[in-house]
Amino acid sequence: MLKRVSIAILSTAAIACGGGNNSTTPQTSDTVSINDYPNLTKAGIEAKILEPATASSLERHLKNGLRLNVNIRSMGDVGGAFDEAVANASSVDTTTLSSASNSEFSSTNTHILGVDESDFVKYDGRYIYMVTHPEYIWNQERPNAKIRILQTDPGNADAQEIGEIKIANEQDQKQWGEVSELYLVGDNTSTNTLVTLRSTWSFASAAEPTFTDNIFTTSFFAPQANQVQLASYNVEDPSQAVQDFTLEIDGYLQASRKIGNTLYLVTQYSPYLPFLKYFVEDETEAEENEARIANISLRDLLPSIKINNGEAQPLLNAEDCLVPENLNNNHGFLNIVSLIAIDLDNNNVSSVKCLNTQVDGIYSNANSLYLGGSSYNASTGGLTVIHKFNLEDNINYRSTGIVSGTFDWRDPSFHMDEYDNHLRVVTTSRPNNQEIKHQLTVLRDSPNSDEMLEVSSLPNEQNPATIGKPNERIFAVRFMGERAYIVTFEQIDPLYALDLSDPDNPAIAGELEVPGFSTYLHPIDNNYLIGIGRETNEQGVRQGLKVSLYDVQDISSPSLLGSEVISGSRTWSSALFDLRAISFLSPSPDQLRFAFPISRYDEQGQWQDEALHLFQINDLTGNNATLSTNGKMVSETRSDSTLWPTFSGTDRSIMHDEAVYYTHGNGVWSGFWASPSSASGPH
Repeated sequence: MLKRVSIAILSTAAIACGGGNNSTTPQTSDTVSINDYPNLTKAGIEAKILEPATASSLERHLKNGLRLNVNIRSMGDVGGAFDEAVANASSVDTTTLSSASNSEFSSTNTHILGVDESDFVKYDGRYIYMVTHPEYIWNQERPNAKIRILQTDPGNADAQEIGEIKIANEQDQKQWGEVSELYLVGDNTSTNTLVTLRSTWSFASAAEPTFTDNIFTTSFFAPQANQVQLASYNVEDPSQAVQDFTLEIDGYLQASRKIGNTLYLVTQYSPYLPFLKYFVEDETEAEENEARIANISLRDLLPSIKINNGEAQPLLNAEDCLVPENLNNNHGFLNIVSLIAIDLDNNNVSSVKCLNTQVDGIYSNANSLYLGGSSYNASTGGLTVIHKFNLEDNINYRSTGIVSGTFDWRDPSFHMDEYDNHLRVVTTSRPNNQEIKHQLTVLRDSPNSDEMLEVSSLPNEQNPATIGKPNERIFAVRFMGERAYIVTFEQIDPLYALDLSDPDNPAIAGELEVPGFSTYLHPIDNNYLIGIGRETNEQGVRQGLKVSLYDVQDISSPSLLGSEVISGSRTWSSALFDLRAISFLSPSPDQLRFAFPISRYDEQGQWQDEALHLFQINDLTGNNATLSTNGKMVSETRSDSTLWPTFSGTDRSIMHDEAVYYTHGNGVWSGFWASPSSASGPH
């Protein structure tokens, strides 16, 4: 039976914006004085369903957000400028299986099949596009970023650079960071466009000097003019790449996804108003500040966009905005999260929505995008609010749901999944520092409202067994159709297999306890499961990095088929927290190959080498699959002159037929799968 759930909004109220016209003059019907400031509150966990906003109410709430971010020394800290700006600043990174590649070459490992994710390196079967990482030298000018383009020759396991794209750090007096994301656009036969994303460096800075005669004064921060830049390059001739389109969007980038040739950006924006004083000394200055706030137009409080270095124009319009029910005039919010759809075929923004909410994780499939954020409460253990947007045609708000507990900090995007019109969510609660409790909640859209209704949860009366032993934390979650796998850990690694075939009655179907823990799980159909994580001893002390293969053909009785351990308590890999560091290729139905970089340390904690480690699983079509190592490609080794790696954390790999390409730093190593130790490089 469906239960009607009250929809609460986290930490700041939620708004969603689309078409209409912005007000160009300030709304003056409601007068606010500095004496009203102590009565202002950040919109919190009290609103329910989203409803249309008026331009005047939206302006009021945004201006109240500014007022809450002003610190008046003589009146105390009314709001605290930095807390709201930072509270929503988590990166996010995004879970049905993105299956192993069945093509002749590997592609970016993603959460969901058909939903592309950005990366430092992209490959289309002919050309490698890779972002370089400038080497910074003290007292020297910051080097410009660039993108290398290399043509591959898989038959000879070779690659040759044929072009590069130079990208200036400073444009229009803005200091841009390095390119952080790449996407390829094209059809099944070729790539015609390369898309890059990067952001300005600044996020926040002191509004007033933090060093005074008193030395220890309150450090106070104010929003800065952050922007995201999208650049599009025509690479029909990769040796002569030509930039043909740019967008500059106010805010900073939280996440991106590409579905077909539509790119979805999730950005966050706080108004940058340099004429405001965010730290005022007395009531006279406060009144002057309030006069400035009163005269700000709504247009000045919303993000803008520049196309091809043209004039700034509104990104958002106010009349289609949504706010929670029952907001009153004393509520305020400032941060705006924008969902932006960009048509990469026609180089235009096709749809925009916005909301003011905390975003801890996003989940997207081909039809829907979910934004989830958590708010901890000591007495209840916290709440998680999830907003759903339909992606068919335009971005349209569909519903909002609430579940008890909060997302774990380990990539919350893996904690959400949609299957057969049901959203499954895994959260954790620990009220008043009591025993940790993990919960699975199943939600479904109400046919009669904008709510997501709770269908079921686990544990429940029929299935009271807990997910995890006392004090164990969740280290990995992976959904796969009618199943979910959860790893918890304190001293040993319980792997839980959940049966979700009946959304009204989820249950723990099986459990397996093994030493160590996995932080990444990769299902291979419903037969096998790969785990990448840590080996530990009986006391839970880390002993090395471990790759495991589980048999889950019988969900009620999962078993460990084998594992490989790379020793060293400090040995680590970016694959522990970034699925894009792992590449997969299935050369036949009976075999799966995968590779990821490992930074290896000895038992004394001394670094030994940086290398791409190769693994393979054989006999997948039988009942006794086996896991084994296949050697490694070494890019850097310890020596008297090299005690630490030059680069670490951004390595990637590509497999194409029998060739393997390994990007480390700004170089490419290549060799054959059968003989990785003979790899050549750097190219």
